[in-house]
Amino acid sequence: MMMTILFIVTFLVIFRMTILSSNYMVRLVNKNDYYRKLYDSIKEEMLYYIPQSGFTDNIIDDTFTKEELSKVINKIIKNTYKGKVVDVDTSMFSERLNTKIDNYVIEMDFKIINKEELYQFTEEMAKIYVNKIKMSNYIDRFAPYINKLVNIINTLLIIFGILLLGSLLIYMIFFKFKKIGVVLFTNSMFLIILNVVINDRILVNNIFIYNSLVSDIIKAVVMNILSYMIILAIIYFVLGVVAILLTSKRKKMAKWCHFFSNLWKNCNLIAKFI
Repeated sequence: MMMTILFIVTFLVIFRMTILSSNYMVRLVNKNDYYRKLYDSIKEEMLYYIPQSGFTDNIIDDTFTKEELSKVINKIIKNTYKGKVVDVDTSMFSERLNTKIDNYVIEMDFKIINKEELYQFTEEMAKIYVNKIKMSNYIDRFAPYINKLVNIINTLLIIFGILLLGSLLIYMIFFKFKKIGVVLFTNSMFLIILNVVINDRILVNNIFIYNSLVSDIIKAVVMNILSYMIILAIIYFVLGVVAILLTSKRKKMAKWCHFFSNLWKNCNLIAKFI
């Protein structure tokens, strides 16, 4: 029972520390230079429509910055995990673009009959700006579900955490530390095997969801989850071995040492083969 509970708690903790943590996601998008990539992506799509409007490419220069994008994205991430929908303010962007359009018209000495038609270009650019940031409103659609999932995981963590502590006390009273060591050791083996299977079955570098920017973030999340699995597997392994050895008699201790020594050699051979 304790083995199953520990296995469940392990993954609840991993998910809560990674994909279901707003602070983790903010750090991740920073680390992966997401803001710069998003900035380039927005400009690239805007530049595709500019020739159709009759303006030059530099009409969108300095209308928005990477720093502004980072503030918006961080705010969206924080609120998404709270289940709130955030509206992207385009007033500053529109104001800057309209000013550049006015200057461009004066500079080129254009005669404009209806300026409202000209400012429709600003509205189209603002739509691109918002859609790129909010991934065509996918973020708004998933926000309530993400918040519910976070709340469910938090509840499960409390429940299984209490069950784990209860199981730990029972094992300490009736089985002492040896059984706990076996549980820790077995879970470490499960985590290592699962990690190998996932790496073998899932080609992380080939993951593609929505676009390349989102795909890069998802790849990083998967790699971090796999890394956490290995880190916890090592911790469980060490604690399990220590618990087993400390509670074994001298002769049995020698057998356990020989067993762990052979196991370590076999793990190294498997790692080299992989």
